[in-house]
Amino acid sequence: ILGARVAMLVRWSRRGLADRSGIEDLRFFLVSVSVTALVWAAFPILFFDSLNLVDRAIMAIVLAGMAGGSTMVLAAEKYAAVFYCASLLLPGSLCFLLEAGGDHRMLGTMGVIFFIVMWYSAHVASEAVMKAILLNQANKSLIQDMEREHQRAAVANAELTVLHKALLEANQGLESKVSARTDELVKEIRERERYEVELCRIAAT
Repeated sequence: ILGARVAMLVRWSRRGLADRSGIEDLRFFLVSVSVTALVWAAFPILFFDSLNLVDRAIMAIVLAGMAGGSTMVLAAEKYAAVFYCASLLLPGSLCFLLEAGGDHRMLGTMGVIFFIVMWYSAHVASEAVMKAILLNQANKSLIQDMEREHQRAAVANAELTVLHKALLEANQGLESKVSARTDELVKEIRERERYEVELCRIAAT
């Protein structure tokens, strides 16, 4: 099972982003995790009677350690984390509880209590991870909105620059026209004054 999971992981990593299917990949991951959990669940059922008390305690410690780590590894999928913990802890705990002796019952009771703690931890970790994922998505959306606004502002600034340049050119052209018209009016006024002086001179003679 582990070899199949590694092979699928290598195959998945070689695929491009465009070829990946999130739902299909998640389904395969959950199936592989569930199968792995069921294999570990079968271990205490199949080998409990052949182990002595020390071996049984070591088995319980190993399974508890794996269950404890799974709450964070599978935090994004709460039900998978709970199922994995239940598969690792409850079968062995049940075997301990059904066995005679105070040590066995104590280990079985501790296993059930530890499962309850892991169930709550998986719930808390899942909520924290989902909030982090949603916050990350919101931040990405905000960044994309900011980039779009920045692009719009850049386009608007470019348009304003073009309009400002055109306005300056228009003002310069208008000033040139006003200056030229003013020179023409001055010439006309001087010409009229000269005509008036000439007419007055002719009239005086």
